Parts: sequence; structure tokens; C-alpha cells
Amino acid sequence: MSELSQQAVLSCVTRGLSTIGAEGAEATFYHLERQFGLARVSIPLKPASFTLALRALFGVGSGVLMNAILREIRSTDIVEKDEHVALFALELEAAAGDVESGIM
Repeated sequence: MSELSQQAVLSCVTRGLSTIGAEGAEATFYHLERQFGLARVSIPLKPASFTLALRALFGVGSGVLMNAILREIRSTDIVEKDEHVALFALELEAAAGDVESGIM
């Protein structure tokens, strides 16, 4: 994934997490790094780790956040430009679907 695409994905993640407020998003980033060793800058490169950590932090509420992030990603054209971004979006979509189906 190009650095530009990583920055775009991270921006989408930040906006999606901001569904719970700016402070909630920052607290989430803090806990992702502190509890799961997932630094903010590595999130675009580790979608599976990111979705598992969100599930652990938010349980069934993680689906709402994943869908918010997906909406942000789909509102841009980065999915069409970078296959790694498309794979990130697919990972989020599958994880959100699992949460909504009760598969935790």
C-alpha cells in the first residue's frame, strides 16, 4: 500500500471512529496501541488485527464503528486506486458482517 493510500485509510479510520466523538476516537487509538500493540500508523497494514482489536474493545458495538469506517472509505476513490485498500475494506466488511450475524 502506498504511503498516500495509508494516510487516506488512516484518515477514514479516524473519521469513522469519531462517530463516538473525537475524544472517544483518541481513546480508541490509545487502547489499540496499549492493549494490542497496534500503532495508529500500522492500522492500514493490519486490517485483521485492527478488526479483532475493535471487537475486543467494543463487542457488538464494533460493527457500528466498522460500518462507519467503511462508509468513509467508500466515500473516496481510494478503493479503486489501490488493491490493498480494497482488501482492507473487504476485511472490515467481513468482520462487520460477522458481528452483525452474532459471530464473535
